[in-house]
Amino acid sequence: MHILWQFLAGIGLFLFAMHLMESSLRDLSGRAFKLFLRKHTSNTLEAIGSSALVTGVLQSSSVVIMTILTFVGAGIVTMRNALAVTIGSSFGTTLDSWLVATLGFKVEIDMIALPLIGIAAIAMVFLNSNTKPYYLLRFFLGFGFLFLGLGYMKDSMTELFSNFDITKYEGYPRIAFVGIGFVLTALIQSSSASMAIFLSALSTGAIPFEAAVAAVIGSELATTIKVIIGAVGGIAAKWQLAIGNLVFNLTICLIAFVFMDAYMLLAEKIAGTNPLLQLVAFQSSINLAGVILFAPFLNRFADLLEKYVHGKDEQSSFVLSNKILKMPDIATDALIQDTEILLYRVLDLNLEAFGTDQRIIHAPKYITDPVRIRNEKLKTYDKKYDDLKKSEGEILIYALRLKEIYPDKQKRIDEIVTSVRHAMHSAKAMKDVMHNRIEFHESADDIKFNQYIDFRKQLEEYYREIDEKLQSKKHTGLYDLIDRAQDTYHERSAKIYEAAEKEKLITEDVSSLLNVNRELYTSCKTIVQALHLFYSGDANEKIGEIP
Repeated sequence: MHILWQFLAGIGLFLFAMHLMESSLRDLSGRAFKLFLRKHTSNTLEAIGSSALVTGVLQSSSVVIMTILTFVGAGIVTMRNALAVTIGSSFGTTLDSWLVATLGFKVEIDMIALPLIGIAAIAMVFLNSNTKPYYLLRFFLGFGFLFLGLGYMKDSMTELFSNFDITKYEGYPRIAFVGIGFVLTALIQSSSASMAIFLSALSTGAIPFEAAVAAVIGSELATTIKVIIGAVGGIAAKWQLAIGNLVFNLTICLIAFVFMDAYMLLAEKIAGTNPLLQLVAFQSSINLAGVILFAPFLNRFADLLEKYVHGKDEQSSFVLSNKILKMPDIATDALIQDTEILLYRVLDLNLEAFGTDQRIIHAPKYITDPVRIRNEKLKTYDKKYDDLKKSEGEILIYALRLKEIYPDKQKRIDEIVTSVRHAMHSAKAMKDVMHNRIEFHESADDIKFNQYIDFRKQLEEYYREIDEKLQSKKHTGLYDLIDRAQDTYHERSAKIYEAAEKEKLITEDVSSLLNVNRELYTSCKTIVQALHLFYSGDANEKIGEIP
């Protein structure tokens, strides 16, 4: 059991180290990393070279590929050049393996890992986070953990297989080890960690060289899983990229398996008699061969993917469709229906943002059912907010097209567009104070906590009144809630100033509470404004006032 836990701890430390190093380099480079990828993916050769370089530096092909998936989804990078990035990234990731094989098994690991962990960890305690020196130290801490994890894996392998009979594996077919490599990498979602395990097993004689080579082939194929998962729910171009990556990896793995003996001879010529370096050379050579094979045909490959892989370009709105733009009554009704759904989504999300019971609002069934399904799919608040923004964009673009076709409906369309903008202003204001709400809710300061309770109570009362107006269909009464929101805003401000005068609050808390008060007022005011415009179609000057 001790050996097993030592081995699992090694894997855990290695994966944690990869995460630390990836996130640290991403924070250090930030915008520069994304701009580099965006700038250097304008043609096939440059995309292959730059992605191999960036992957080698970041030590993670998944970071590069998931970033390029985002670029494809946003239309920043063409699917053709994104394919070039993925095949270049597959070669760049082998740098990790060379590093582990050359340093991890030739140098005393403690001499590398312990100084890095000790110095970096102690220094990080005395530095502010979110600074470049902190990120740099976090990277070196990850580097230390990486070798410490490798050491645990190597030691546990040595102890476990010290008296192991390797001949028992000689009768196993190669395909069995391909399956082992695939399952292992699919489970831990890191080809670098899998490679470290294979190298550790090979160094201790736990598996024959041929078995390790077959396991590497399976590991290369398993790296496609993360890309496919990243494409789920995405536009067609994302699916095309995911399928393209799958075809690329499947092809190079099939070729590597069929010509495995030839590749092993090539690896021996490259790396000499060292089996660890031979294994890494094998991994690099099959990826490089894939790049050489696919690069000349990427355009044709992309054409085939676009022709046969269609995917589903999902929209975030519910009933809008360009197909009905030529039918004025149906097109306008669709705009109205989707806007009403958006308004209720904002009400629901605002209550969630402030930790309030969302059942306060009783939306019609035709609204709650699709929204509940959408929210269940998105789960997190941030994803639901992003989906709401996308829906806003779709509604606004649709409304502009509708207005061009039917000028006589301009007034109503303008009211709807303004209503949508005010609703999103309300959602944004609430989102901006969400972190303050969490801080107040978890605060040990009674004044801050009680202020939070007051904020939430008043917000619940306000939304109950909104719900009553909506349920009673007395939409004109929504206008009266503006005065209520303003009075509540002044009352809360007075309480905060009173607590500040009595020196019960520190200056930072005064600022935070006043900011939350202001944003809550803005959110409450603008959601009522949105509802009033949508249902009554009457803009009033008083609604636009902000004290």
